[in-house]
Amino acid sequence: MGLISRRLGVVDLARTSEFYVNCFGFSRDGDVVVLEGKDVGAVGAQATMQRLVDANGAVLELIHLDQPKTTCQPKVRTIAHLGLTHLAFLIDAIDVTRPKVLESGGKVLDHTRVNMLGEWNGMYVSDPDGTRIEIVEGTGAPFMLSHSGLTVRNLEESIEFYKQFGFDVAESYDMREPQGWMAQINEEPGIALFAQMMRDAQGHTLQLLDISVPDFSRDSSDLPFDSLGFFELVIDSTGAPIPVRDPQGVRLRSPD
Repeated sequence: MGLISRRLGVVDLARTSEFYVNCFGFSRDGDVVVLEGKDVGAVGAQATMQRLVDANGAVLELIHLDQPKTTCQPKVRTIAHLGLTHLAFLIDAIDVTRPKVLESGGKVLDHTRVNMLGEWNGMYVSDPDGTRIEIVEGTGAPFMLSHSGLTVRNLEESIEFYKQFGFDVAESYDMREPQGWMAQINEEPGIALFAQMMRDAQGHTLQLLDISVPDFSRDSSDLPFDSLGFFELVIDSTGAPIPVRDPQGVRLRSPD
């Protein structure tokens, strides 16, 4: 049980796969494959998928919708909405990764660059399709995909929900007292939150964000299959039925 992969909607499979290969050490895992029918989410729809994997076993599935064509445009969203918000990477150095992001077609949000705590520094960038990516450097930090962030409506409910699928409570970070660096990196004045990490047996981590300021608890997070950016989690439920959505409306899928 646990997390199998993260699915990202893309404009160009080759360009986005090259982005993650160049910037974050992923490798292409097999050839591009065709998805149809229920695997796409609509009768008559068709998509192509490139699977990427890193040295630690983290998997990204890049999805390009061929039919019908997506009408979405790349857009970097802030974390102030329910549901999937960002991917987070521990890296060697921001000044090494930042130019790679630009060279590979991504964006850098320089105004979000902060000193977080002690020797830890971070900022946000995005991939070519608008997926928000937190990059964090720190002395001795391993180079790896750290976690996937999602903002929740009810923290306890979400903890119990993901426990069903092999996730256990891990580290927690109480940032309910507003801090200047938190407002800057997240682009939300006065933001206050509690972050609960949930980890499966393979070490894959979800970060559940309980954001008290601003209040958007009634916002929808229902992203359609033709969304660009980070839009779906693939979870192994060991044969048990898995809901189509989590309590926030995050799209979920069982492996084929």
